[in-house]
Amino acid sequence: PATFPFPARGDRRWRPFCRSELAEGDTFVPLVELRDDEGNHYGDAVAYVEHRASEPKGGKVLYAWFGLFDSPQGEALLHDLFAFVAATARGK
Repeated sequence: PATFPFPARGDRRWRPFCRSELAEGDTFVPLVELRDDEGNHYGDAVAYVEHRASEPKGGKVLYAWFGLFDSPQGEALLHDLFAFVAATARGK
């Protein structure tokens, strides 16, 4: 779904991806963001990075906050992440 609630159970400590550690020139794609009812942004729960300017150059990272897997959407999200990795590996 386009939106879903913050997980109600499990370890709920919020650990977003830290964009500020990236270099200008790296590719950053937020895939799932945490926002409140007013639309305020609290960070990225799932993000994809290609290190083009920073070390390790050529490296790729797919970050997913573990708390999402305790949600009703967790299984579908995991499926989508594996599909994303497969598509990215094929260059699509």
